[in-house]
Amino acid sequence: MIQLLLLTALFLSPRQEGTQADAHSTAPTDAAGLTALLLQNKDDVDPELVRRLANLKTPEALAGLTRFYDSVASLYMRRIAVRSFALFDGVPDAEGNALQKLTDIATLSFEPELREVAIDELAGCNAGRQFLAAIVSSTADDYVRERALRHHVSSAKPEDVDWYLRIYRSGESKKKERGKDEEALYPPPLKDLAFDGLAASRSVEELVEAAEKRSEGKSGGSPYAAFVLVRRRALEELAARRAPEAEACAEKMYENREERPDLRLLAAQILLSERGPKFTDRLFKDATRGEVPLELAFGIADVLIGVDDPGLRSQAVKGMTQGGPLQKRFHMRMAAKIPDSKVDKALLELSKDRERMVVADALRAMGVRGNPTFVPRLEQVLKESQDVQLLGAAIESMNAIRGTDPEWRSALARLTVSPAEVVRNSAIEALGKAKDPSQLETLTKALDHPSWTTRLAAARGLAELHLAPGVGALCARIGLEEGRMVTELTDILWKLTGQPFRVDTKQWKRWWDKEGANFRFPTPEELLKLQRERDVREEKQVSQSFRGVKVDSRFFGLRITSHHVAFVVDVSGSMEERLPGQEKAGGGPSRIEVARKELIACLEALEAGTRFNILPFSSGTLPWKEEAVECNEQTFEEAKEFVDGLGAMGGTNIHGGLRQAFDDASVDTIFFLSDGEPSQGEVVDPAAIREEVQAWNKERGVVIHTISIGDRFPLLEWLATDSGGRYRTYP
Repeated sequence: MIQLLLLTALFLSPRQEGTQADAHSTAPTDAAGLTALLLQNKDDVDPELVRRLANLKTPEALAGLTRFYDSVASLYMRRIAVRSFALFDGVPDAEGNALQKLTDIATLSFEPELREVAIDELAGCNAGRQFLAAIVSSTADDYVRERALRHHVSSAKPEDVDWYLRIYRSGESKKKERGKDEEALYPPPLKDLAFDGLAASRSVEELVEAAEKRSEGKSGGSPYAAFVLVRRRALEELAARRAPEAEACAEKMYENREERPDLRLLAAQILLSERGPKFTDRLFKDATRGEVPLELAFGIADVLIGVDDPGLRSQAVKGMTQGGPLQKRFHMRMAAKIPDSKVDKALLELSKDRERMVVADALRAMGVRGNPTFVPRLEQVLKESQDVQLLGAAIESMNAIRGTDPEWRSALARLTVSPAEVVRNSAIEALGKAKDPSQLETLTKALDHPSWTTRLAAARGLAELHLAPGVGALCARIGLEEGRMVTELTDILWKLTGQPFRVDTKQWKRWWDKEGANFRFPTPEELLKLQRERDVREEKQVSQSFRGVKVDSRFFGLRITSHHVAFVVDVSGSMEERLPGQEKAGGGPSRIEVARKELIACLEALEAGTRFNILPFSSGTLPWKEEAVECNEQTFEEAKEFVDGLGAMGGTNIHGGLRQAFDDASVDTIFFLSDGEPSQGEVVDPAAIREEVQAWNKERGVVIHTISIGDRFPLLEWLATDSGGRYRTYP
């Protein structure tokens, strides 16, 4: 309720027609007069007058602009002011203070949007580089420091090399300079970026050393877990120079089984470029024997597909039904598009394999090939299987093969009431994409399904159908939803109508009751114009903070808008490792301490009524509750006590941690935190975990936001990207 009151207080009265023109003609032209006018009107002022004040480019104008920025509440007006500070670049007696103000905003502002704009404006200033460097060396949030260093490196100059080198090498010495631990100032992500600015100036010997750089930490359980971007950039630079050492370095990286699969794949590509077709046989054999990570095996398959070698293609077809699961999947990936009847025969055989992932790949490959003879087998899977992975693959291929068939459309209508979520939702989605008006009733009926995932699929299907009665059904439905579903339906309705009601569910119904009979869809040009107007209006009306009072809940800076959320938190033994810092003797807080602090702060600001759960995992899983519970004073106190008691021990069962979150059908958003790569659990290979999660989430639509502590991990980036979530690193 407090949050709603604060946000409501930020809505400003609409501007009267003609006000802007009058303001332009009567506005003062001096700094004092313009400042007074801006302070009088604050968030209602014409943005052009803000820029007019800045364009005076005097110390007095800068002082007035600073007072104005500090007095306004809307994000829109603050952004206008931020951009105006950059106009003082190169102005004597004002430049330093203006760029310092941008630096302060970049490091101290609560709103991430303002931080980012301030850094971007500094990057565009002739004198901005020294301020970007100051941000990099500050104690600001690391994502701010990374953005600043990225800009700095993008325009690197020869005189920057020494500074980049200090960042890159910080912490290598065991001695502490003036009582400060430099490792704390420059964590691995900043070292990675600094090396990007150094690579071109390094000697071949230094590049080889960087490509083989080992981590002394415990992240991921491998000495090669850190400095990924450094080693990648070093190897790429060696290859670009055609240095003789590039081949030897790539060979060493490719052969190292402790190395990350993505770097081994890069090394393989370099070796293939250096050695030519004769290297393909070795790659083929390597991918089909031994314990090769799935990511590497599939990467090699994709590389070899592009090689014009009939003998290689023949081997791929011949090997489709031979060997273990990995070998079969590798051969299928290579052979899926080869025009050979033997491939079709092999796929039918593989679709009955004992290994479910082999079967899933075979079913998907049937859709790629589009052969109608596969239909009976696909129908059999849809009728008999209960496996989410297989059902999803089967209906996907059926849509590919029979998408325009009227009989298949009738079958899809029947499947919209299937007990299997993935089948039901896939059928609804396919009916929408078919744009068949006769399916309006079927999709409208699905809007009332008990499962939120099916209602969302129906809403998206109605959007694809693009019929006015579908808009009416959505306007009626939105008032019955909450949390993320309101946001999803709002976005859909906006794209269909251009109406600016946002999450005002009653207004949507009132509007349709009044205007529905005369409704017409806006043209793309009209919608673009309305979008621009809405963006300006909402930025003027709503700020993410009001006079410094926080009005939303965030987890590691990621905003929480869902009303059905799960926090999946790594509590493995490595979470006891301390982060770099000077807060305590011997380093900063431990990773588990940071996780506990962030989680409690997040729960304190969680909107009342939100359903949430806390799901710690290490070697196994230990959920706080069996399913999500409503946030209230009692559950918050219980959750706080539970979080305070979280310790760190055991391995890293990422698969199990995610599985327990997906087991709660009400959860629509997951915040997943980990400090390492998987080491235990039913599935350990990161690429295989990614496949599993994609299968669980197919046609379900759970958004996964991920946070990695201590280092970067491809799996966490994949999970966020695949689901439409965001990925953050800490620190």
